[in-house]
Amino acid sequence: MISYLENSRSPETFVAYIPDCTRPNADPIQKARKRGTLAPWQRKRVVDFIGANLSSHITIDDLARVVRLSSSHFAAAFKTAFNQSPYQYVLRSRMGRAKELLRVTDRPLCDIAIDCGLADQAHLCRLFRRHFGSTPKAWRKSTARHILQQKDLASYANAASPYDTYSNGSYT
Repeated sequence: MISYLENSRSPETFVAYIPDCTRPNADPIQKARKRGTLAPWQRKRVVDFIGANLSSHITIDDLARVVRLSSSHFAAAFKTAFNQSPYQYVLRSRMGRAKELLRVTDRPLCDIAIDCGLADQAHLCRLFRRHFGSTPKAWRKSTARHILQQKDLASYANAASPYDTYSNGSYT
C-alpha cells in the first residue's frame, strides 16, 4: 500500500487516504463527530442529569452510567466534548445555580449552599469568591441595588409628567 502511494504523484490519490473529518471541505457534522468525544444524545443526557442532581453528590461513575460508558472513557470523552473536566463542569453549574438563587430569592446563604450541593455556607463563600471575585452577600447586595435602579428608571419613565393632562381619572 505504501508503494502505491509512493508511485502515485497525484494529490487526489493522497487526499483519498485522509480521514473525511480532516478534509477542508468536509461535512460539518462529520467534523463534529470526533473520536473520543460524547455523542449529542450523551451530552444532552449528562447535562440534564447534572442539572437535575446539583443538590446531591455527583460522581464520575454516576455520570458514566447515564451514558453507558466506563468511568475512564467517560472522563476523557467529557473533557474532549466540553473542554473541561466533569468536576469543573459540575462546580460551574453549582456556582451558576447559586448566583441565580442569590439573584431571585432572599433565602439564607446556608440554604442556598445546601440546594447547590455544597457542604455549608463557608464552602459556598469560598467557591463563590474564587469564581466571581466577591462574596455572595456583596454580590447579592450589588445585584439588588442594580435591579432597584432599573425598577426606579422604569417607574420614572412610566410616571406622569406635570405637563400631562388629567382627565377621566388618568393622565394622558
